[in-house]
This record gives sequence, C-alpha cells and structure tokens, in this order.
Amino acid sequence: MLETVLSFFQESVNPKVLVFLISLLPILELRGALIAASLLGVPWQVAAPLAVVGNLLPVPFIIYFIES
Repeated sequence: MLETVLSFFQESVNPKVLVFLISLLPILELRGALIAASLLGVPWQVAAPLAVVGNLLPVPFIIYFIES
C-alpha cells in the first residue's frame, strides 16, 4: 500500500513541492515533511530548508487572524 501511494506521488508531483506542502499541514508539520523527504529520496540539505520555510509560512497569517 505504501509503495502504491509513494509511486503515485513520485509520478505526478515533484517531491520537493510535496515536501513543502506537507510542511504546511498542521498535523504533520516539519517532522512529517522530513520523513516524507527521506521516503521520496530528497536530500536532507534540500529538504530541511524547504520544510522550515513551509512550516513558518502560515505563522504570520495565524497571528493576524487569531481572535484575542
């Protein structure tokens, strides 16, 4: 099952974009993105900055739209 899901994403989506998108998700965040990068074969030197930027991107919007 895992191989089927990975092959689907490897064929249809760029792995770097997928790492970035996973890091945007509140549940998986940075740790899930780095695990996905490892499974997709993205080098950690590329995956770490992508995941950090993707993890920090929603923060200003959350702070701006939070209700006090």
